[in-house]
Amino acid sequence: EGPLPSLLADLEARDLDVVLSDAPAAELPPARATNTLLLECGVTFLAPKGLARLARDFPRSLDGAPVLLPTPRAAIRRALDAWFAAEGIRPVVVGEMDDGALLAAVAARGRGAFVVPSVVADEARRDLGAVVVGAPSSVRERLFGITAGRRRDPAVAAVLAGLRPPPVR
Repeated sequence: EGPLPSLLADLEARDLDVVLSDAPAAELPPARATNTLLLECGVTFLAPKGLARLARDFPRSLDGAPVLLPTPRAAIRRALDAWFAAEGIRPVVVGEMDDGALLAAVAARGRGAFVVPSVVADEARRDLGAVVVGAPSSVRERLFGITAGRRRDPAVAAVLAGLRPPPVR
């Protein structure tokens, strides 16, 4: 875990075999890095039951509402900020965290609405006793596996293949 440029330097130095990132490695030339899209899904806003009213009139309900968000370093935060601006929504950011588990723990204490990848929304809702507020259709969460060079270690290839979701039929 750390800043992407630092992780990519470790990858180039072969101190790491793979980097999981929310953005592709644009800093490295294609000959030196391979970006594998592992997951792409929508996002869902959840809220503690005390803020269930936010489920009415989504997305307008988020205007002025307390929200917990990833830090601006995260690609999803930049996408959310662009979506908020396009929708004319100005939430009150009451917390910014890089760690998703910490963000969920703070959210569970009723501090504000928060966003999760839609693929885990039902689980997060159940585990945290939260309610679904809504899902912005234009915001997408992505996860990349970044490896050094074109040749990939068979063990790394197996791990990356295992992280890919099965095709939807």
